[in-house]
Amino acid sequence: MFDKDAPSSKLALAELQQERIRTSLKKYAVWRTKSEADAEDLLADGVECVLDPDRKPWDPAKGSFFRHMRLVMDRIAIEQARGGHRRFEVLDEGIAFDQRTVDPKPPADEALHAERKLAWLRHLGTVLMGRLRGKDPVALKVFEVACEGVEEPQEQARRIGCPVDDVYESLRRLRYHGAKVRDDEEQAEAERMKRAREEARKGGRS
Repeated sequence: MFDKDAPSSKLALAELQQERIRTSLKKYAVWRTKSEADAEDLLADGVECVLDPDRKPWDPAKGSFFRHMRLVMDRIAIEQARGGHRRFEVLDEGIAFDQRTVDPKPPADEALHAERKLAWLRHLGTVLMGRLRGKDPVALKVFEVACEGVEEPQEQARRIGCPVDDVYESLRRLRYHGAKVRDDEEQAEAERMKRAREEARKGGRS
């Protein structure tokens, strides 16, 4: 149940009062939905979910508020893609149609593909952070603030507390390591699939 007075809700509301946080969340929602109107709905649904202690309350010990909200909005977007979120949609003539009759939701295989792609990208990000941790602290910080929606190098430098030239150098290293992580993971996945096919063939011959 929505409860703005719950301890977790008070923490979340304090974060939402920060203009920087609200702007970053809105930008992420627009990127996720490709629509200003849908972004507003997604963000509102995410906030409602986070302010419900029985659903997805924010625990600061487990990560930043932005990251938590991003995960919540991702899950909501995937669920909406599976089942359709709005029952009624208004057409240009102002006529509403029932989405249970005219179903605009993507096919189940497309929703599954989107979910798998999202999981794959998160996996690559986790691997990249693991490679940077302890070896390239500046690049790791640049990657973390970028994940929080801070895109401008000047703002990233201000948040991290380093010269902007260091941020540009870190971005160059991130592109290099990111491409290498992707290639390594794709090769590992290809080898895994190859072994699985070989095992399947052996099983078929037995």
